[in-house]
Amino acid sequence: MWHAMVVNIVAVGGKVDVLAGDWHPQRIVMLKFPSREAYEAFIADPDYRALEGTPGVTYHH
Repeated sequence: MWHAMVVNIVAVGGKVDVLAGDWHPQRIVMLKFPSREAYEAFIADPDYRALEGTPGVTYHH
């Protein structure tokens, strides 16, 4: 289902400076959803959930 959603890519890549915490990403992708409901449907989708735990992939909601 998530691949059929309208999601805008706001930002990709670039140098990452972590200002707080112990998070050290190599790349950032920022997405913009048309509504909170669309975002919640995206993160609840089984296809998206299957990506969690993929080596090198970190999600921050």
